[in-house]
Amino acid sequence: MSGLFLLLGVVGMAIQGAFILVERKENFKLALVLKTTASIIFILAGLYAMQSCGDKTHGWFVVAGLIMGGVGDFLLNLQFVVKKEMAQVLFIAGALAFLAGHALYMISLWPYVENIALISFVITVAVTVALMTWVYRYTEIVLGLKIFGLVYIGAVVFITTLTLGRYILQPVSFASLVFAVGGALFTASDVILIFNMFGKKQPWMRTANLSLYYAAQLIIASSLMFVM
Repeated sequence: MSGLFLLLGVVGMAIQGAFILVERKENFKLALVLKTTASIIFILAGLYAMQSCGDKTHGWFVVAGLIMGGVGDFLLNLQFVVKKEMAQVLFIAGALAFLAGHALYMISLWPYVENIALISFVITVAVTVALMTWVYRYTEIVLGLKIFGLVYIGAVVFITTLTLGRYILQPVSFASLVFAVGGALFTASDVILIFNMFGKKQPWMRTANLSLYYAAQLIIASSLMFVM
């Protein structure tokens, strides 16, 4: 892996760590600046990795997905520095930006995984329903958000099953394995986020959620360097 990519990753994780500490102290304006900067860094990492990507169309869709993740980061953290009546609108907009990012990731993968899409979808439905049934047992969430949660988590699980399935069928496609790891970390991050927002909060949950999320975006960006 390129030294410059690793440097971007280390700097990005350091800024993300600073954001976590600043947010904990409820300095939300500075937290917004740090979070946005950290997001810009994983986007830059994706752009840098794309230079080595053999499939530029795939690469641009992944970068677009990273950009939507950055937009989601900005909107979700902006809600803490605006008037209260705008907070819910920004939360929904941020969640939709993340969902759009996952859709772009799926589009980027489609030419490689179309032949396993049906079996991956069946596995995704089974895993998502089982996972979210367990999650909802320990959380208190209104029906509308439960439905959105199923769709959102399902999208992330689908990315993971698609990429893992491709790697199992074609072990030489190392980029698929890397992408699958990113998808799995994304899923874990989002499940922790749901527990932290709607269940019994634990001090470690916010840190784990944010750290896993950032690692997931960097790993997905790094997958571009392995696309032949």
